[in-house]
Amino acid sequence: MEAALADATAAVAEGRRVEPGDVDAAVRALVDHYERLGDEVIRWLGSAERYPLVRRVVETGTEMHLEWVDAVFAPELERLPVARRRSRRAVLASVTDVHFWNLLRRREGLGRDATETAILDLLR
Repeated sequence: MEAALADATAAVAEGRRVEPGDVDAAVRALVDHYERLGDEVIRWLGSAERYPLVRRVVETGTEMHLEWVDAVFAPELERLPVARRRSRRAVLASVTDVHFWNLLRRREGLGRDATETAILDLLR
């Protein structure tokens, strides 16, 4: 299980890798990822409290997402004072989180392109 989790984590990280500061490419890769796996991730999030292995997968995903935010938005975050950086990172992580994608796609019924545009608009 550990090896499978490591392989899956590496594959997701590689699929979402972009140049730091290339927010358009980053959001495109992120939405592509959520389009493939977002509904499954939402189901896993709902099961994490009941199943320790699922909780581990979810925690790993959360760590990966925060690392992705740090890498993608490094040029912006590095210019900010520490207190402001923490707040900005929290907002960036929230706007790019699978929960937000789920709200836009499933609750609000936006299409894939409209969802990507909405996320980019908020990030800008």
